[in-house]
Amino acid sequence: MERENKRMKKELFKKERIRLNRLVNLGQQFDPRIIEWRRKEEEIKLKRKEEQRRKKEEKRKREEDKKRAKEEKQKREKEEEERLKREAQEKKEKRKEEEKQIAEKFKEVFLEKIKEEKMDKYFANEIIRKLNAEEIQGFTDKLETGEIKSGKQVKLELKRISEERKSRLNEDKIKEKHEQKMSSEMLAKKMTEEEMRLLQKGVNKYPSGTHNRWSRIATFIGGRFSEHEVVDIARKLKNVSMKGKTNSKVKLFAVNQKKTVSTKVGRDRLIKTD
Repeated sequence: MERENKRMKKELFKKERIRLNRLVNLGQQFDPRIIEWRRKEEEIKLKRKEEQRRKKEEKRKREEDKKRAKEEKQKREKEEEERLKREAQEKKEKRKEEEKQIAEKFKEVFLEKIKEEKMDKYFANEIIRKLNAEEIQGFTDKLETGEIKSGKQVKLELKRISEERKSRLNEDKIKEKHEQKMSSEMLAKKMTEEEMRLLQKGVNKYPSGTHNRWSRIATFIGGRFSEHEVVDIARKLKNVSMKGKTNSKVKLFAVNQKKTVSTKVGRDRLIKTD
């Protein structure tokens, strides 16, 4: 009886499941509430897909616009660079042509005005080789006006130009040194007292021979100044010693350098680290 009851119960459950499934299927197929819910769900799904597609399309367009703008910018920069190169080349060629004309005119005037022994075209070519276009033009003007009439005056003029060059070169060197001094003084004024104290301490902490010495000192004082600026300031300030205190590690470093490389290379490398 128990087995029979189980069998009958199983069949009844099966029939009931089939009936319920049929009811569910009919409801899903004909119930207006379920139909409406499905329709809304489908609309939401379509909207989501459409939104994703639209975002992808916008992203693709933005990337294309960005890429196109970058290519156009690169193209404009390249065209501008080529234009500047052409202009520079044209100016260079024009300048060369002008210098050539100035040299030809000088040679012509020189051979016409100075008719002395050894003052021939070879001497004129030597003058052209030594002088620049402005100096040659000034020389030509003096020949045309009659200020220079003889070979002696020609040599005196060449001597004067040479002395003027040296004087101008010395003035440029003095000016450059003055600018460097002013620059270092300005940097020193900008450096705070704490940074000055750290600079003195850093020079002692990283003595001569330390690897990347000035880079380490620049980092030690705060990193506000570059390596070259720190070196420049330290050289100009009297209260900062460039050498610092030596120690056994630095001596050991120097000994290792001499062991691993030749004597000449070792000296050069030690000088560079200084």
